[in-house]
Amino acid sequence: MDRARRSPGPSPARRLAALVVGQVLTVAALVAAADRPPVAGAPVGRGLPHWLATAPPLDAVVVAAHRVALLVALWLLATTLLHVGATLAGVPALVRVTTRAALPGVRRAVTAAVVTAGIMAPLATTGVAAATGSEGRASGVRDGRAAPPAVVVSTAAPTAAPTAPGDHTVVVQPGDSLWSIAERVTAREQFGGEPVGGEHVDVGARWAAICAANAARLRSGDLAVVYPGEEIVIPS
Repeated sequence: MDRARRSPGPSPARRLAALVVGQVLTVAALVAAADRPPVAGAPVGRGLPHWLATAPPLDAVVVAAHRVALLVALWLLATTLLHVGATLAGVPALVRVTTRAALPGVRRAVTAAVVTAGIMAPLATTGVAAATGSEGRASGVRDGRAAPPAVVVSTAAPTAAPTAPGDHTVVVQPGDSLWSIAERVTAREQFGGEPVGGEHVDVGARWAAICAANAARLRSGDLAVVYPGEEIVIPS
């Protein structure tokens, strides 16, 4: 009863927007604080180390903390905006760079917003899927080195049965990823099991469909992490 009355939470797109707005407001607040003492009296550039060494200890601590916080906030905002832009633009090289620079939470928020907005398929055939590489290293079996993109999804317990008539499941093997599974499925469907021929097969679209079908099922709750023995739904 309580669960039925509970209002749904904000959509991933709204959570991503709130994240960006929060980062912008943080930067704005830190910039505004620069006009107040003792930060206002501290020099910028080469004179700062000498000023910190000669200023009262409390002032030096406040100024140093402010400068560090401002640099971190600017870095977070820049990497978040760049990752959002690169993902939406679908530029493989930019997606690779920003994926490495952005925090995991930012990557998950961006991918979750993309998936729920219904634009994963076009991205999969351009930037996001291409950035993961066609060798099946997009989202790996949990080994401590799984690479993004990733997405935080529902924490509900995964179900074992296919989600729709005609769907079937495959069992994750050691070394598998959602991308490599999509490659095998595409090869079986189009070539009877022959190896995928790179540009001749649209693996990205199949990968996007598999991601969408399994987003709420994965034990890890992360499209970048699958476990050996886990069942993955292959939509019809």
